[in-house]
Amino acid sequence: LSQWGSYEFGGVRPFYSYTSVADELREWAFLKIDKKNELERIELLKLKKTLNQVIPAYLQAGSNPEYIYFREAALELLEVESNLPDNTAVLDELISKYIYDDNSNEPISTKQGLITSNLKIHAKFRIRP
Repeated sequence: LSQWGSYEFGGVRPFYSYTSVADELREWAFLKIDKKNELERIELLKLKKTLNQVIPAYLQAGSNPEYIYFREAALELLEVESNLPDNTAVLDELISKYIYDDNSNEPISTKQGLITSNLKIHAKFRIRP
C-alpha cells in the first residue's frame, strides 16, 4: 500500500468495460470500443482456459449414454476452444444461436442448456446486453 495525500493506493485492478455488471456500460462498449484489443485477447484466453477444464468433464459425463447431451455440448464447445483466441467466429455463432435466438431458457439437462449456461457465465463479455 502506498499513500497519495489522504488516499491509500493498494494497486491497480484491470477493468474491461465489456465485463462490467452494468448493462449501460457494456452497451456503450459494444457501440464505442473496438473488440480487437489486448484486453479482449486476455478475456478470450481466460475463456479458452476455462473451456479446457469444462470440455474433459463434459466428455467424461457424456460417456454414459444416459447423459449423451454432455458429450454433444462438449463437442460444440471444443470447436470454440480450438479456434480461440485468434478466431471468434464459432464462438459468435454459438452466442447467436443459443443466446440471441432465444434458446436461453432450455433446461440445463440438454445440450442447449449446457452451452447456454457456459456462454452466459464465461463469455458474457461477448454477449450484448
